[in-house]
Amino acid sequence: FIVSGRLNDKVKQNELIMVVGYLVMALGFGAYFFVNSVPTMFLAQILVGLGEAIYAPSFDALYSKHLIVENAVTSWGLWEGMNYFLAAAGAFFGSLIVTFYGFQPLFAIMVGLSLFSAYYIYRLPRQIL
Repeated sequence: FIVSGRLNDKVKQNELIMVVGYLVMALGFGAYFFVNSVPTMFLAQILVGLGEAIYAPSFDALYSKHLIVENAVTSWGLWEGMNYFLAAAGAFFGSLIVTFYGFQPLFAIMVGLSLFSAYYIYRLPRQIL
């Protein structure tokens, strides 16, 4: 997302942009509670995508900042592999939650995880990030 990338280049605390991205994602996940038509579903998903577009460049910048140059490719490979495996695990466990409890609890978990992530990143000491 070009706007977020450019904003990240100008600010000193990229982690605050990550917080905003997670909050927008939480808003999008929360919007799923109110979906009653295809257009409202698209709106909810647009919010989730916007949050991801805000958060991802900030994350990538912070992750890159902490890499050891000699192992950068390996580190990115490990991150990408873990990311895709966890997405698959999330889909599996999400399907179990939906099967046994319905969509509402899944949406609540997604909102909760996004809010927790935003809070956690906000509260981390800046020297860690």
